[in-house]
Amino acid sequence: MQLSENIPVNRAELNEREKDILRSIVNLYSENGEAVGSHLVSRLVGGMSSATIRNIFASIEEKGFIRKSHCSSGRIPTDAGLRYFVDNILKVRKIAATDKQQIDDRAEPLRSDLPSLMTAIPEMISELSHYTGFVLAKESRMKTIRHIDFVPAGPRRVLVILVDSLGGISNRMVELAEEPAHDELEKLRNFINAHLTDKTLFDIKGHFLRELHTLKEKYEQLLDRILQTAQETVRASTSGETNVFDYIGAAETRQIKMLLENFRRNQFYLDLFNRVADSHDVRIFIGAESDLFCTAECSAILSTYEIPDGELMGVVGVIGPRRMNYAKIIPIIDYTRNLLISSTGLR
Repeated sequence: MQLSENIPVNRAELNEREKDILRSIVNLYSENGEAVGSHLVSRLVGGMSSATIRNIFASIEEKGFIRKSHCSSGRIPTDAGLRYFVDNILKVRKIAATDKQQIDDRAEPLRSDLPSLMTAIPEMISELSHYTGFVLAKESRMKTIRHIDFVPAGPRRVLVILVDSLGGISNRMVELAEEPAHDELEKLRNFINAHLTDKTLFDIKGHFLRELHTLKEKYEQLLDRILQTAQETVRASTSGETNVFDYIGAAETRQIKMLLENFRRNQFYLDLFNRVADSHDVRIFIGAESDLFCTAECSAILSTYEIPDGELMGVVGVIGPRRMNYAKIIPIIDYTRNLLISSTGLR
């Protein structure tokens, strides 16, 4: 597991007894989201009085890993405390047998149908975690184009229809500086389609338009606009977006609204993708460590995947509260990542 970027590294260390206490605080806090008192920890660890526990609380608090709750004398972990727990105390085990079985039952019929699997995995993650699950996908290189068509769609507007080499169909509405002539659009379409073998849009613009002297100046803008819309897009499948109501306080209506809006913005997922694209480990973003979220109450667990034959790379992950059960969720994300890598069908 890797640290998220922009995280100040806390050099403080805990002794084994302090680690046991911090583990208890994090586990109890993850269960119910409430501050943890010394008497409760004393019952869990055994052999130490509440007074001794309170002294250890003070030491851990001085190191910045826990803090007093506003509404009680109990303690809750800080972002630094959760980070220390994840990096130094948590022992990630295999996925729970019941979670694995539930995923396998849903995934097995879809192993040869990657698009359907990418849609189903966020639902599985959301059902098992009760948080927001998602799968992102981005072409690792630009697909070649099998067919292109231009359909006039009003004054100075052209609907561009692209069929890529994998059979995917995408439409783009492009507005030009002047009204396109129907016969010129047809000439451009026929020329491009006649030379499309193993060519991308960049190849078409850079090579073939040099041969269309009469059309280059007028329709180079058309391909420029198509290329602009073809770049930096991430396909996102999400599930459980409204689960944020369960872990963000009702008073934080503005943060809830902003986060829900983020779940519908391609740029949000593109930012997520860019943060972890070069990593092959599970990445964890905790609370205010990251500027990804509009609230410090969120954490995210992400992992990248790559499908060589399908020319796809992407991210599978979950967004939930900072008090999420990391020991349970990390194996789920890792397991679903491996499902995507081992899938065999892209259509």
